Amino acid sequence: NWKYNLFKGKKSMSQNEESRLTEMVNKSNFEAWHNYQITSYEGNLYLFRAKEQRFFINDPKFLGWTPFIKGKIHTLDVPGDHLSLFNPPNGKTFAKILQELLNNLK
Repeated sequence: NWKYNLFKGKKSMSQNEESRLTEMVNKSNFEAWHNYQITSYEGNLYLFRAKEQRFFINDPKFLGWTPFIKGKIHTLDVPGDHLSLFNPPNGKTFAKILQELLNNLK
């Protein structure tokens, strides 16, 4: 959790501190999104796709990556949703799927 890492050793965070940090993260994300110019990628993509969708997606198979990938898109379904795919127990399954992929790429 990013808040935990910022405040290690501190017992709790005030609502004001939490709001300020959330605002900083949102501002940084907006600036990154606004300034980033996506270019196509020549290689293959291994796309980890959450099995549970939290919102409507126009392209549920490739999640919008098709125009940007020149190689093949390999999809790997993982348990959970966008916010919980790394949390227990999903994270353990995600790690197993990733390790199997890495072992097979050797």
